Amino acid sequence: MPSVFLSFLGTNRYIPCNYSYAGKETITGVHFIQEALVRMFCNDFNTSDRICIFLTREARHKNWEPVSGPAEPARKSMATWRRIFSRRKIKTKSIYPGLKACLAPWVSHTNLIEKDIPDGLNEQEIWAIFNAVYEQVPQQAEVYLDITHAFRSIPMLATVLLNYLYVVKNISVKGIFYGAFETLGSVRQAEKIPLAKRTAPVINLLPFYELHRWSNAAHAFVFYGISGEMTKLVRENVWQRKDEGLNYLTRFANYLTEVTGAFSTLRGHKIVDGTAFETLQQTLSVLKKEKGLEPLSPLLEVIAQKISPFEKNDVHNGLHAIAWCIEHNLIQQAVTLIQE
Repeated sequence: MPSVFLSFLGTNRYIPCNYSYAGKETITGVHFIQEALVRMFCNDFNTSDRICIFLTREARHKNWEPVSGPAEPARKSMATWRRIFSRRKIKTKSIYPGLKACLAPWVSHTNLIEKDIPDGLNEQEIWAIFNAVYEQVPQQAEVYLDITHAFRSIPMLATVLLNYLYVVKNISVKGIFYGAFETLGSVRQAEKIPLAKRTAPVINLLPFYELHRWSNAAHAFVFYGISGEMTKLVRENVWQRKDEGLNYLTRFANYLTEVTGAFSTLRGHKIVDGTAFETLQQTLSVLKKEKGLEPLSPLLEVIAQKISPFEKNDVHNGLHAIAWCIEHNLIQQAVTLIQE
């Protein structure tokens, strides 16, 4: 499964900073958040994976190629730049080699892609950015997205694009990262902080993307009675739990699939028997008391209400099933149940 790191280069002049993720790993003394993120999350990338930096004309001119000191080939490490500038009696403080040189020690030239994009000032340019990003993401890729220096509408565009890629290219999103340099104050204020203490947090905004997926899953269930996406999300998140809630989440996914499947496949005996509905209700009662289920919690009550008419060993479940099928546009199933 290929991996791809996507980032938008900004146009400001950036000062050295340390970046810390989740209070654990810290990358020190980097000008660009992209270097810190690549070192944190892309150190196991191989030549089939991609690190793609999107550049406006201004960003390319100011921050991609070296912009301080004499012109040199960009693919040099910071140590090499210091030696060059030292020989030419240029103060190290003035070194500003650009992101391309900063990434060089950490990225193979075979998977570093620089992609020009417009500024995104009108609808045509926004679609051009959309297409540029879309083309760089392979099928079934694991995507890491940096939006720290994405400006104007790009963060919103990127979020929409990720959902589009999820459907069209079956991607999985591993992280949406933002380097919160502003926690240090203005650039002038940050410069007064000793570099050893000049540390900004890296925030992972992935939960907001996941919330969008939960919203789509809820829509599919509430309006069409389709539980596939919801159960998929539950199973994807089960591994994060180590407590008893893990077992109940797994049971919830299994019983919800069983219940909705009984309607779509017209399993009349199972509907009338009602055991699956009763077990799902019991599981829901336990999960409502669980903590750490923020995206799922509001949906549990919706599901409980929708299956509340069904009782164990009740022939009237057939009538409730007909109403369910009509409500969720399962017309053929409803007609068949009525005939039975």
